[in-house]
Amino acid sequence: MTDQANDQYFEGFAWALPRSFAEPLSNCCFEEGDILYDSRLAYHGTWSEALQHISYSILITYPPRGMSTTNNDIDSNENPNEDDAELNENTDEGRVDSTNTTIPPELRINNDKVFMSNWETPVVFTFTNYTTNISSGVETTQGRLYTLLWTGNLKYIDNEVESPPVPMLVKSILKELDGTEGYFKDSFNHGIACSTIFLMPYDQTLELYRNKFHCVKSALSKDFIYKARFVSPNEVGLHGFVPTVMIACFSVDGPTSNVMPALKSVLYRPSKDKKTIKDTFSIKRHGRLIAL
Repeated sequence: MTDQANDQYFEGFAWALPRSFAEPLSNCCFEEGDILYDSRLAYHGTWSEALQHISYSILITYPPRGMSTTNNDIDSNENPNEDDAELNENTDEGRVDSTNTTIPPELRINNDKVFMSNWETPVVFTFTNYTTNISSGVETTQGRLYTLLWTGNLKYIDNEVESPPVPMLVKSILKELDGTEGYFKDSFNHGIACSTIFLMPYDQTLELYRNKFHCVKSALSKDFIYKARFVSPNEVGLHGFVPTVMIACFSVDGPTSNVMPALKSVLYRPSKDKKTIKDTFSIKRHGRLIAL
């Protein structure tokens, strides 16, 4: 459990993944020119000093930049459907603050589909072992490379080893939040007097979720005392999610009846061409609101 995500590196990976790798991680696609190291000390001090701590490095040589599946490809080939309700509510992600500024449409795409589309695509890289001072070429898949970076186990880039399954992604955690209610009611240390909890999915690599997190903080700060923290899915018994996925927990000193309108003010913006006057907002499309 953390008050905020690490500012320099993505947590949960065996290899060092600076924040600059947000897009490759969110898309499951490393591209030509990307260089990866197994130690964070590779990014500190002189190169001769760093070499004392690095065991392995990877230099991506294929695919070329811009070749792999992106949000734009998914957007042009697929139409939003009912399964994308959280990101395409009638509704939708609404405002990023108290003004009329909206989250750009390109951020609303379901990035899970991009990740899965790239999982089995090829990647070629030069793998260097600094202990033996030997470099070799490796041809494998983006999913195998991602799993190596996650676990640190070199076996995953061996194509003779069974391919790792696609991990659970941020969109999937929304459906699992109901099962975490007991933990947040009974075992979680909220750190403040708390009468309402709001839980929502969060992915450190995706601007959509970062924006959503900050607009909820902005809305709550106007009228409530609250504390926001990130909780790993593993901590609440949800396993198999990528390390960048977390549960954002807002502990609020205020009744649910008052918190709901504050959340709605930033999560909901009615469509300009609505065909009905019915209020279609559903908090469950964005997270879980729990009264204590």
